[in-house]
Amino acid sequence: LKERMRAAPDIHVFMLAMNDGGNRTVCDCATCAEFAKQTSWTDLYLDFLNELAVGILSEFPDNRLRTIAYSFAAKPPVQTRAADNIIIVACLLNSQRIRLEKVENGIAYSNPRLAEWAKACRKLEVWDYAEVRARPFLAPIYFRIQEQLRYCKRLGAVTGVFEEDEIDFSLDMVQEFYAMRLWLYAKLMQDPDQDILTLIRDFMEGYYGDAGKHLFEYVRLQRERLHLWPSRMVDYAFAETMHALYDQAEAAVRAQPEYLERVKDARIWADIITLSARTSLSEEFVRRGNRIEKFPFKSSAVRDRATAQLQVTRNPFWQARATSAKHKPRFHYTLAELTETYVNRLALGNDYAPLPAQFRQLPPDRVFDIPGYQLDRIQVPELVDDPDSVFGIASARMTAEEMPVTMGVYDPDAGTSVGFQVFRDAVPGKGYYTYKLPRTKIPVRGRFWFTRSWQISQELGQFHDPTNMSQEWDLYVSIKLDGPAYPHGSANAPNGVYIDRLILVKPQEDGK
Repeated sequence: LKERMRAAPDIHVFMLAMNDGGNRTVCDCATCAEFAKQTSWTDLYLDFLNELAVGILSEFPDNRLRTIAYSFAAKPPVQTRAADNIIIVACLLNSQRIRLEKVENGIAYSNPRLAEWAKACRKLEVWDYAEVRARPFLAPIYFRIQEQLRYCKRLGAVTGVFEEDEIDFSLDMVQEFYAMRLWLYAKLMQDPDQDILTLIRDFMEGYYGDAGKHLFEYVRLQRERLHLWPSRMVDYAFAETMHALYDQAEAAVRAQPEYLERVKDARIWADIITLSARTSLSEEFVRRGNRIEKFPFKSSAVRDRATAQLQVTRNPFWQARATSAKHKPRFHYTLAELTETYVNRLALGNDYAPLPAQFRQLPPDRVFDIPGYQLDRIQVPELVDDPDSVFGIASARMTAEEMPVTMGVYDPDAGTSVGFQVFRDAVPGKGYYTYKLPRTKIPVRGRFWFTRSWQISQELGQFHDPTNMSQEWDLYVSIKLDGPAYPHGSANAPNGVYIDRLILVKPQEDGK
C-alpha cells in the first residue's frame, strides 16, 4: 500500500474493498473465525483495515483509505470503530425500494443501518441505488430518493452521496423518464428540501414544451398511487388516464417535431407498462361487464406503436449499445433493438387469460398474476406455443426428465430456500394443474425458481413490504408435464416441463 502511495503522490484517497458478488473474502483461520464469531464479519474486516490505516499514518498522515460497507460487511460492526483516516461508504443495498420502512419526526428513510454506521466511523459516505431492477412493474423511485437524501442531510454525519442509476442493460430498456431522473438527482443533491413536483414540472415543460404539462400530470398520478406499489399501481383506470394524457401530449406538440419525438420516445414506456399488465387489465375490463372484443389495449396495436418508435428513435440513451454474451460471435445491439425484442415478447399470447376459478372472487389487491412467458429465464429462453395454456404460450424446459419437479423461493442473503416438489402421484392427468407452495415471507431479494437447473425464475423482491416484515404470501404455480418421462405424458411428445403462470395471493389478516 505504501509503495502505491509513493508512486502516486498527488492521490490522497485509496480504495480498498471486497470483491463484488457476495463472496466472503476474509480470513478463515481459527483466530479470525473466532473473532468474527464473538463480534461479526464486519468487525473482522474493519480490524484488518484499521491495521493498514494505522500503518500508513507516519508516512502519509494526509492520505485516506476508502472502503465500502457491503456484502458480508454491510451490517454495522458490533464493537470495532473505523480508524479516523478511513472513509466508510455505506452501500444501501435495500434502498432500491419504493415504499419506506421507517418514519421519525416526519422524515422517512429507507435504511436504519445508516445511523449505526455514523457511530462507527468519523467519515461516512453513502452509495445509494437509484434504480429498481424489477420488471414489469412501474417504479418511480425518484420520490423515495428525495427522502433518502433528506435523511442523509439531517443525519449530519454523511459527507457525500453517490446515486447509482446507470442504464440497466439487464432490463433490456432505458428506465422511464431517464433524462429527467438524472437531472432531478443532480438538483436534489444540491438541496434535497426543494419541492420535487416543482422540479419535475420545470423539467417537463423545458424538455417536452407544451406537452410537458400533460406528462407532469401523469407523473403526479404515479405519486398519488405509490401506496399501491407494486401489484395494484397499474389498474384499468390508471392505464386509461395514462394513455389519455399521452394522447393530449402528442396533440399539443403535433407541429413541433423535436418535442413530438421526445413524447413518442417517452410513450414507449407507457406501452411497455400496458403490455406488462395486460392480463390484469383485460381481467378487470371483463369483470366490469365488457366484452373482450372491445378491449382498447389490444397487444398488437400497442406493440406496433412501441416498435415503430423504437425503430426510428434518435434518443442517445436508446441508441446506447450493449454486447450480448449469449451469441457467438458476440453481436452488438442498441438498447432500442433489445427493447424491441422484449416488446415483441410481451405481446405474445392471448390478450385475455381468465384467472383459475378459485381466484376470480378474490379482491384484485390480493392477487397478482404473472404469465409464464413473462418470467425471467436464466439459460437459453424457450417459449413454446401451447394450446393447453390459457395464454396460448408457455415457458418450458425441454428435454427435461426430472422427477420430482422442484421449485421454491430463494433468499440469497440467507442462502436458504422454501422448496416444493411435485412427485409422480401428485400429477392427476394431462394438461395444466395448479400447485400451491408453502406459505412464505418474500425476502428483500427473494427469487422464485423452477426446475433443478433454475432455468426459469422470477425476481420477487418487489413484493417484499418493508412496512410489514411479517407479511406472508401464497404462491401458486400452473405447470404441465408432458412426454413419455412423465405420468400421463404423451408418448409422441418431447419430454418437457411447462409453466404458464405464477400467481401470488396475499392472505387475509385471519390467515385465509
